[in-house]
Amino acid sequence: MRTSMSTAAALAVAFFMLPLAACSSSTSDAPPAIAKTCTKTVCDERTSVDSSATCSSEELSQCVQQGFTVRIDDAPSADVLAACGRMFDKFESCNVHVEGKTKSICAIWAKVEKPENAQFYDCIANKGCNDELSDCATPTTDFGDDLCNRMAAKCGSTVGTLCDTAWRQPLDDGAWRGDIISLGRKCLDYPGCGDVVGCVIAWTEAVGF
Repeated sequence: MRTSMSTAAALAVAFFMLPLAACSSSTSDAPPAIAKTCTKTVCDERTSVDSSATCSSEELSQCVQQGFTVRIDDAPSADVLAACGRMFDKFESCNVHVEGKTKSICAIWAKVEKPENAQFYDCIANKGCNDELSDCATPTTDFGDDLCNRMAAKCGSTVGTLCDTAWRQPLDDGAWRGDIISLGRKCLDYPGCGDVVGCVIAWTEAVGF
């Protein structure tokens, strides 16, 4: 099947369909990590209604909502960042527009992809607007299939919507760094289905999927 430049644009963003999670953080001095933490305290609830409210120490420490905090290394791959930018420049020159995405998204992708994925972006950038692009691809993995199969083992059919083909196939793409994949797999260590799904969703949001 012939792959067009517009299709390549869609494929490039298929890996990263959601914005960064509000509960994510980053530091270049520590490895990626994910953990269940308190995401809202009694104090947070009070100050969301009245910004001038003063909280007691008990209100500051009393948790009313838990969630998952994800830490991603904030140092992007310079090669991926530059090559991704060249791909978006090619899209622009070919009058191909990616809905909701601009070249600035490259700064996010460059934090979670393998450095060698720059070859994928440069392959597209070096093509003509009507050239065949089927040779511009990253090696596939079984990460998406494995993640969904193991989630289904814990959650049953409740993960059907989350783990449909459109969701799992981009996860099988070989663009991800090994530590990013390992971080996603850590979600499967939680015993309960709710925590597993919550963790995986937090992970996908934090890596810009």
